[in-house]
Amino acid sequence: MRTDLSSDSLKKLKAIAKTEILRQQVQTLFIQSTNRKDFGAELPWSHDEDDHLLSSQPSAQVLQSILCQQMPNRRSFYIHGPTNEANDRINLSTTEVTTWILSVVAETGLNIRSFSVDLIGEHLSSTSYGSGWLRGLRLQASSMRQGTKFRKGWAHLQFLHLHLDIKSDTASWTCDLVPNLKKLSLAFCSSDEDACLKVLALELPPLKELCLSGTYVTEAVLLRFLTSSRPSLQALTLRLIYLDASLDASGSWRSVLKGFRDDFTQLKSISLLGIHRIGSTTHTPGGSSQRSRVFFTPLAQGAPIPGTQGEQFDLRIKKLRQKPRVFAISYKGHHVKEALTVLEEYVEYIEPHML
Repeated sequence: MRTDLSSDSLKKLKAIAKTEILRQQVQTLFIQSTNRKDFGAELPWSHDEDDHLLSSQPSAQVLQSILCQQMPNRRSFYIHGPTNEANDRINLSTTEVTTWILSVVAETGLNIRSFSVDLIGEHLSSTSYGSGWLRGLRLQASSMRQGTKFRKGWAHLQFLHLHLDIKSDTASWTCDLVPNLKKLSLAFCSSDEDACLKVLALELPPLKELCLSGTYVTEAVLLRFLTSSRPSLQALTLRLIYLDASLDASGSWRSVLKGFRDDFTQLKSISLLGIHRIGSTTHTPGGSSQRSRVFFTPLAQGAPIPGTQGEQFDLRIKKLRQKPRVFAISYKGHHVKEALTVLEEYVEYIEPHML
């Protein structure tokens, strides 16, 4: 069910909530703004002198009543809003909508299994692409005010999907959402390496699925982030990951893949797309960093994976300088160990000027 929290949208929600068959079928509430505008058009929203949304909102109470009392099977929220926090808005910002949802679940104990905030546009249901951020200090203040109640209210959460511009305060308001997760999808869309490292320092439960996208990371940080999931991780996706070996020359994708093969015994799916390595270039003035892209070119012919019964990789190939190069590769099955052995062998670093 979709809503932009406008007056017309809430009227439609009310109508659905009064229809027995329809209200029983609502499982996910997609909260999406239209035409990149604010949420909650044509409804009164009250703010204090610091421009914070007041806790008592008649319009919000209507939606809360619908969610808590009239849609018994809703299990997930998906928020996709404007890709910036405009100062000239007149209704609700994406941060305020997110804060309100976090608070409602904490206050009511709604059994929410999945929570998504996508300001990049990678969710299957999104219609726009870009980058956006949330005012994390306001989110953090909301969670801190509720304390134990917040953690208890969100204890049912199993899937967290955050695709946004990570800021330094992101980790502070997400830490209470992760204790019981089974699936985590993080797309950073950020050049703030310190902010990304704070999120990657979160203590995670044993995950079954992880998708990590758009960040710079060392081999040590990446493997430490996944430590708790060694005995449980079944599916791993890495996209646009820059392995920073500029300070640690031993860091390499071959070593990372070997770690996955040896330590993650439950893996059934591995997917790599657009991964890179950054290494120091000592022959340049000041020892600048050199970025190399990773390809698996020898696999372009589509040969079966050794040690399997003819199983093959799923490949994405791009022709560069008249040569087919594998820039994305995935495998799903019972022979991930054999697949990782092949990937480790055929890692190929190519610098930009060679493409």
